[in-house]
Amino acid sequence: MRGTTMKSDRMNAPEPRGVRNRGVAMFLVLIALGVGIVLAGVAITSRQPAPQIGRHAVEMSAAQWSAEGAARYAEAMLESYIDWQAGLGADSLLLENFSVGGGLVDVTVKTPEGNTPGPDDREIILTATAHVGPIQATIERHLSVTPTIPIDNAVTLELPEFAVFAKNSYTREEGATLGLWGISPEADTIEPFRIGTGFASSGSLVAPNDGTANNIALIVDDNAGGSLRSIAESVGNGSRVLSYKMPTVPEQLPAFMKGLPIVRLTDWTISSGALGTATASAGGTFQQITVTNGSTLILDATKGDKYKFKNLTLEKASTLQVVGTVYVHVEGTISLKEKSVIAFGNASSSVVFFTGGDVSFDDSVVALTKAVASNTTRSTTSVVTYYAPARCRFLALGSASGGKVGSKYDFMNRALAVASLHNPEGTVEIGANCGLIGRTTAGDFRLREGASLLYDPRLDPRIGYCAENGPLYGTDGLLLPEIATALGKATTTLGMTGSSVMIADAAKAALAETVRWKPLSTATATTAGGFGLEPLVKSTTTVVEEVIDDLLGGDEDDEAAASLKVRTKGKLKSRRPAHSAWEMEDDD
Repeated sequence: MRGTTMKSDRMNAPEPRGVRNRGVAMFLVLIALGVGIVLAGVAITSRQPAPQIGRHAVEMSAAQWSAEGAARYAEAMLESYIDWQAGLGADSLLLENFSVGGGLVDVTVKTPEGNTPGPDDREIILTATAHVGPIQATIERHLSVTPTIPIDNAVTLELPEFAVFAKNSYTREEGATLGLWGISPEADTIEPFRIGTGFASSGSLVAPNDGTANNIALIVDDNAGGSLRSIAESVGNGSRVLSYKMPTVPEQLPAFMKGLPIVRLTDWTISSGALGTATASAGGTFQQITVTNGSTLILDATKGDKYKFKNLTLEKASTLQVVGTVYVHVEGTISLKEKSVIAFGNASSSVVFFTGGDVSFDDSVVALTKAVASNTTRSTTSVVTYYAPARCRFLALGSASGGKVGSKYDFMNRALAVASLHNPEGTVEIGANCGLIGRTTAGDFRLREGASLLYDPRLDPRIGYCAENGPLYGTDGLLLPEIATALGKATTTLGMTGSSVMIADAAKAALAETVRWKPLSTATATTAGGFGLEPLVKSTTTVVEEVIDDLLGGDEDDEAAASLKVRTKGKLKSRRPAHSAWEMEDDD
C-alpha cells in the first residue's frame, strides 16, 4: 500500500476446519469432564489449612464452569433452526434454572440497548449467570448472529458484505473518513469494515495512515500480486486473501423493464414551483425529464412501478418522490443539482435505478429529506434518522444493455446519499465534504479529502464470500468447487443479477445434501428458492466474574474473601462458531 500501513491488534490464528457438528450433547459431556477435572484439582487444594476457602474455591470453579457450559449450550441453540425467539420468557430469559456442571444457570439474550431481540436483531448480548451455593458467576458475550437466510442473499455479486469493492483501483485521500454508520441498529457489530480489491498491484491501493479509517479488514482476491497479498496478510482483523477471483460485472437490464409502453413522446419539464406537483399518470417510456424551480415529480407504484427515461434532471431545489416499490431505467444521464432531492413518500417505499450513463449528485441529496437538502452545511452528521441504504440502489448497466463503459458516479459540493451503488466498470468518486452512507462497488473508487463513506452493517448477509467458516466453504477451507466454477462463468451478458442467480443455483446443487441446508417454510419457498443457509454465531468478547457472598462469614476475613474475588477479561481469538475450541488471551 503506497504511503501507509494498515494495522490490527492481532492476527487471527489459523484454525483447523471441519464440518460443524450441530449436536449440543457432546458439549455438555466435555463441560462435565472439564468441571470434574477442575473440581478435583481444587478439592486437593481444599485440604490445606483453610478448609472454608477450599470449599468456596470449589464452588467458585463449579459456578464458573456452569456459566460457561450454559453459555455454550445457548450459543448452540442460536446456531440451530430452533425458533428460540418464540421461546423467550420474561426478562428475555432463554434458559431458566438450567442445570449443568453442578450449578443452576439463567441465560438471557438482549439487544445491546437492553431490549428483547426481535426478528431483525442480529447483535445480541448473551448473559449466563450460574449459582453454586453462595457463589455466583456471570459470563457475558457479545454475539453476532446470522439468521437463516436464502442462498441468493449470500452469493449476490452486488457484494453487500463489502463497504467498498474496487475492481481496478482504490484511493482514499488524507482526511477522508471510513467507518460504520453510528446510528445503524448494528453500529456496534463485531464484524469488521471490509474493503475488497480485484486488482493485482499494491500500487493501485492508495490510503494514508491518518487514523480516520477504523476497524478495516482488507480482502484481496486471487488476482492480487505478492505485495498486495502481503499487505492483506499483515493487516489482521479478519483480512484475508481469497482463493479465487471475485467477478465484478455490471447489471443487465431485466426482462421486465423491456418493451415498456410509450407514455410521452416529447420532453417533459415540470416547473410549477414549490407548491406544484405532477404525478406520472402511468408507468412506461418517457423522453427527457426535467424537474425545476422547486417542483415535485411523483412516481407512484399504484399508477405504474416501471419507468424508462431518456435523461433525468432535478435542479433548483426540486424533488423526485417515490411512493411504493419503483424501478427506473435512465438511458442517459442522471443529474441532481442545486439542493434537489430524491425522496420517499413513506417508510415502505424503495427504488432501483438502472443507469445507462453518468450520474451526478451536485449540492443535492438522495434518499433523504428536503430539510437535509436545504441545509447548506449538510454532512453525514446531518442524518439523524435511520434509513436503510438498500431502499435506494443505483445499478450501472453494461454495454449489452446499452450502458456506458467507464461511466462515473460523481458526488460534488456537499452531496449526500443513503444508497447502495454498483458501477464495477466505471468510477465512483465522493468529493470533498460529500458523503455516502451505504456501500459501493466500483471499477475505480476515490474518496477525496474531507469526504465520508459510512457503511451500514445491516447490508452484510454475514454468511457470504467473506464468511470463511460459513457453508460456502468446504472442510479444506476453500470455496466449494461448484461455487468457484460458477463464479468463473459470471459475465457481462448475464449481468450482475443473472450471474448471481447462476451462482446461487450452483450452490444449491452443491449443498442440498448437506446438514448446512434445510428447506425454508412453504410460504417462503417460492421467493427464497426453497432453501436457506444455516444460522451462525460469532462471539468476540467475554467477561467472567465471580462474586463471593459471605465467603467466610465475618468482617475479619474480608481480606481473604477479597483475595478470592476474580475478574478476568479476554478476547476470543477464534472466529469459529460457538461450539469450536476457543483460545483465551488475558488482557492486563
